[in-house]
Amino acid sequence: MAAYCQKIVQLSNLKFQITMRIVKEMPANELETLYRLMMRRIAKGYTAENLNYLIAAPYHYVEDVESLKKPFYSVEELDRITNALEEGNPESFFPLIEDETVLNIAVYKDYIENKITHSFCVIDEEGYEQELFKLMEYEFPDQDEIPNSDNTMKLVGDMVDVMVRSGYFAELRYPYEVFHSINRLLPVPVNPYFLDASMLEYVIEEGGKHLKMVGQKDGSFRYEEC
Repeated sequence: MAAYCQKIVQLSNLKFQITMRIVKEMPANELETLYRLMMRRIAKGYTAENLNYLIAAPYHYVEDVESLKKPFYSVEELDRITNALEEGNPESFFPLIEDETVLNIAVYKDYIENKITHSFCVIDEEGYEQELFKLMEYEFPDQDEIPNSDNTMKLVGDMVDVMVRSGYFAELRYPYEVFHSINRLLPVPVNPYFLDASMLEYVIEEGGKHLKMVGQKDGSFRYEEC
């Protein structure tokens, strides 16, 4: 069971800092893997929401796992994450020594404007905290703040349309499969945000005539032609 609390501090008239703290026990090897996955995600320029979409997880799932609100990923989820992050050496996400020592971990998540800081600390038997690592990232900007976002959205939408008509979705496809197929054809990779928005718009506007989202037993989904 995780212990959770939240604090909001006003730094100025227009600037606030929101700090969330969660305390939970977890094995050392899972913590190490979580750190490596978050490092890779942030290095790719993906938000937790981006990765969440690529692996077709329930809403906020990746964010909740990273914040220790939910249990660690299953083997199947780790496989999807490895594919979504395009890691050629999946073993690099896992420590060489399987250390299952259970640690009492405190996670601090600070929001200041568009910056997010993740701090992971170990709590000793006397209740003192020692920081293990800290990661920083920026929230994904709104669409109107992204240069050429309308053109990018149209490009991705046109490519999805071609894929639908060519029979690409005759097989069930996870979002990361569609995303990588599109990016291989582009001179500059796009962010998963554009595929997420384009696919949602395509499915809704087409009214399920050509493409649908098929739910899986684990709560994920895949795309399939109608």
